[in-house]
Amino acid sequence: MRFKLAAIPVLILTILITGACCEDDSSTDSDADNDSYYDDDESAGDDDADADNGDLPPYCAVDEAAVESLLDKMTLEEKAAQMLVLGELAFPFWIPPTTQKLIHDLGIGGIFLQSFNALFPGPSTMANLTGDLNALAMDRENAIPLFFSMDQEGGATQAWQSLTGGTDGPGNMALGALDDPDITFDIYAMMGREIRAWGANIAYAPEFDLVESPEAAWVYTKAFGENGAMVARHAPAAVRGFQSELILGAMKHFPGGGCVWQDTHADSPTCDTGKVELFESHLAPFIAAIQAGADMVMVSPVIFTALDPVYPAALSSRVKRDFLRGELAFDGLISTGDMGMPPFERDWGMPKEVLAVQSGADLLLYVFEVATYNDAKRIVDNIADAVRRSVIPEDQFEESVARILRYKQKYCLFEKAETDPRQAEELNATQENLELATQAVADAMTLVRNDEGLWPMDLGDGSGLLVISPMEIMIEDPASEFAMMTGTTLAKEVSKIAPLAQSAPFMPGSLSFLMDEALARAADPAIGKIIIGTFNAHYEQGQSRMVRDVLALGKPTIVLSFGTPFDLLSFPEASTYLAVYNIRDLAIEMAAETLTGMREPLGRLPVTLPGHYESGHSAYLQ
Repeated sequence: MRFKLAAIPVLILTILITGACCEDDSSTDSDADNDSYYDDDESAGDDDADADNGDLPPYCAVDEAAVESLLDKMTLEEKAAQMLVLGELAFPFWIPPTTQKLIHDLGIGGIFLQSFNALFPGPSTMANLTGDLNALAMDRENAIPLFFSMDQEGGATQAWQSLTGGTDGPGNMALGALDDPDITFDIYAMMGREIRAWGANIAYAPEFDLVESPEAAWVYTKAFGENGAMVARHAPAAVRGFQSELILGAMKHFPGGGCVWQDTHADSPTCDTGKVELFESHLAPFIAAIQAGADMVMVSPVIFTALDPVYPAALSSRVKRDFLRGELAFDGLISTGDMGMPPFERDWGMPKEVLAVQSGADLLLYVFEVATYNDAKRIVDNIADAVRRSVIPEDQFEESVARILRYKQKYCLFEKAETDPRQAEELNATQENLELATQAVADAMTLVRNDEGLWPMDLGDGSGLLVISPMEIMIEDPASEFAMMTGTTLAKEVSKIAPLAQSAPFMPGSLSFLMDEALARAADPAIGKIIIGTFNAHYEQGQSRMVRDVLALGKPTIVLSFGTPFDLLSFPEASTYLAVYNIRDLAIEMAAETLTGMREPLGRLPVTLPGHYESGHSAYLQ
């Protein structure tokens, strides 16, 4: 889930509960098949990842008798409420009455944390928030701790990052450029360690969608790459990394949304890819992750005609019950995506929440749609009524709720529902985390083209150098119109190396006059060398035009892309091109160092640039 620029304030967040509470190496009755998955790399489809991580995560034991006892005491409505994960207003020093009622009175199962929850960013502040929210849940007669979930996908789409007190990671496409599953494991473990330290227990990631076309802008840098076999090498490592820190990674978007170009946040697309091809490509990462012991999946709202020609996967019993549970033997939690997206809004002949549960979903995610207590109560009542009328099979419903409780036990939510603000500070933004992320972010950069030998660029003191780059703070992604945040710019980072370098900032997706000013500055005879940083220019005509006009000046120019590497397709005349894959602060800093040769660009393209370069290409490593 992403957030519209005009829809939210400026910050982003996440959560806690440490593994110190957990019993050592305990496995659950419902997860007997997981007992050896860390020792079975072949079955996981991953020969390299996690080679030195032979231990199981510190899961807590599942007490089936306790689960049954709790189920016996719960009302039908309490059970239905456990299925709801809501994006609700809640701030570190103020929890609105509606949110309090949803947790304490209705007994919802989880909270989706997002930017407006973090008015006062920082690990300890968010630990206080999640602790206070959980206290409301644990004060109920049938005390059940909350799931705290968030979008923690890494890179540009990393909700918890340096601006809010964490560590900037490389993102999946950068990890694909490195193509080292061991590094993927370490990065996901780092993200999991940080967000768990202040309350999170679910991350809606890793994303396994493939990039089949440059036009599939919504997939963005969240994808490892375009090849199912390659992504399948990383899938077990990413899942294991999260699980090693007791984070339920909701691999998404099953069975693989990369076969459609439209963004399901705005459209209702259909995928006509055949079942054989789905297995050979899009499904491969999910199958590898399931074999490696994945405990949670988010199902796509796309219609996959090869599996069900009528219903979106997230509302399809054929996809969830018959295929995912049946053919693929997945026994973990099944979550929908945001139930407020267009694919869920059609008239299905019954409330969408009823159809979602009837067709096999355990958890229903509502990011913005549930605004009041009565909204949530209506959803709960609809589900409970459908169970009473056998529209939802009672046995299936009971098993879904039992599954939720089991995983709340397994991931130690009952063991320690409180949070420790001091430990949250200690485990976030550590020097160890920074060093790991810095190495991965820097090494992943790919020198795609160096036809005129401009790289590495001798910046000198910056005299006669102009740096054209995106502004900091709020950057609107022209591919999806959602907001990204940075705290620095390429120009600022270059000026640390070359103090006399000049800057021409612009705002991707808006304020075209700034691009005109940048072009005018570039045309100044005093400017002899130019560096341009782009952000998804391939999806924005104005930004692409600016770059082409600057290149037409004939001055030595290096272009860097901070989003997808597809920008080169919009100005193929660029002689020198570096793919960064990430517009977080750490990536911008490392890009400045890489420009000068202080760091080596060791990545290879994880995607094809049609008509120019195949995946695996590198001008530096060739």
